[in-house]
Order: sequence, then structure tokens, then C-alpha cells
Amino acid sequence: CGIDCQDYMANVTAQERADYILNGAKDGVIVLLHDAAGNQQTVDALKIAMPELVRQGYEFVTLTELFERQGETPKKNILYSNVAKYPQGYAPKETVSADASDRAALDPKLLQSLGKSYAVETEYESATGYPPVIALQKWSGSPTIWHTIQPYYFNGEKAVFLAEDIQSALEQLEVGLDDLDGVQLTAYSGEITLRNVRILTKTDSGEPDDTVKGDVNADGVFDTADAVLMHKSLLTVPDAKLADWKAGDLNADGQLTAADLTLIKKLLMQ
Repeated sequence: CGIDCQDYMANVTAQERADYILNGAKDGVIVLLHDAAGNQQTVDALKIAMPELVRQGYEFVTLTELFERQGETPKKNILYSNVAKYPQGYAPKETVSADASDRAALDPKLLQSLGKSYAVETEYESATGYPPVIALQKWSGSPTIWHTIQPYYFNGEKAVFLAEDIQSALEQLEVGLDDLDGVQLTAYSGEITLRNVRILTKTDSGEPDDTVKGDVNADGVFDTADAVLMHKSLLTVPDAKLADWKAGDLNADGQLTAADLTLIKKLLMQ
């Protein structure tokens, strides 16, 4: 499960459960809800969260549909919290030497210098099915910190962490990379073997870009027709073909998702 709604505890209100869903929503995330004994608060939470998620451009699909859309084949030995597409638009920058077979220290100064333009990639073998995590560590001073970040993408062989997720965790903790004593790639649970740990950075072709932002039908202008076409494409409506899908990739992550559709709608309102 990619979002812990804490709906197994009676004292967590419907609004709080809905907030957990809304705050954790991202493309490909799996949400597991509990409705034992007719848990009305979970039902009420869905009535709050689902309309808002639809408004933001999200869809609700079965696990089978999710794997098909993301181009992934489910594996029996993996515990999935989300199913994402492998992030495109990155190139290797630096190889990270492992401290041991099950952990590798990342350089906070290097990560900070790269801003939000990097990713961390590793190959791995897990005895438990859990992918590796990045642990933010602070043991000097008070309070101490041990906060783990799940990979954006993993498939049982490779895991990729995005800078945006690391930055989001730092903001949540109200600390900076320079406040930490360590940033480590390590096991979430049980035994794990890491190989080929690399820092990736976003690529730039260096060529002039004449693309009109949001113009997915490539008619030279961005208007409502582009938003409608993109929405239909995400719904896999027959014949909803995008002439220039890259024009719709507004968050520049190399893929089209509900998050891009949300940005398209905001762009229309400007």
C-alpha cells in the first residue's frame, strides 16, 4: 500500500483519512482501505477524496489496468506500494561507491548542488521483496532523525529515487541536506544487495524548442481542444492520439500522467 490512511484506527476521522489520501496522491500509487464492520468513516472519507482527485485529473483503475498502463509486468516476489513508469530524460553523472553490499552513502553536498535535477538509481536483489530506501539520518543534536524515502520506481531489479521526493521529505522534516549527518541508500527490511549505484541528472538536448507548451494536437496553438484530447488519451479512448505528447509533459518527467493534465488545466486558466 502506497498510502497509510490509518483507517484501521477508530479515532481517525473521515476528514483525516481523506487528507492522507489527497496528500499522498501521485501517479501509480496503490491505496488500500479498510471497511471492516461497515466502517462508515472510510466510506465518508472516499466521498471527500474521490471528487477532489477527479477534479485534479486522477483516475481510479484496477491493479491489472494499472500495470498495463505503466508498461510493467507484475512479479510474484514484490510487495508493491505503487506502480510507476521508469523515469525518462536522465543520464548518468556519477557512480557511487558502496560502503557495503547492502548500503551506500550519498553525498549531501552533491545532491544539494544539483537542486531538483537529479535522480538516484540502483540495481538490487531483495530477499524480502521490499525495494531499497533512502534514509535521511541525524544522530548529532536533538531531535534525532531516521526518515526513509520509498523509490519512485522499482521492479524487483532496479529502483529509482527522484529529487522531488527527497526534497518533499526534507520540507516535511523542516531540515536541509546540510543539517543531516548522513543520507544513505539501504534496506527497508531484511537482506538486500545493491549494485551499480548512480547519480543521474536531467538531460538537455541543447536544441531550440519551438514546441507550443500544451499543444498536444500540434495545430500551433494551445486551447481547450488540447486539454480534451489529452484527457481522452489518458482514459485510453480509441482514436485519441496525441500528435506531440512531449508538449503535454509539463512537469518534464518524460511521461504523461494525471499530474500533467492538472497542469494543462491550470495553464488554460491563465
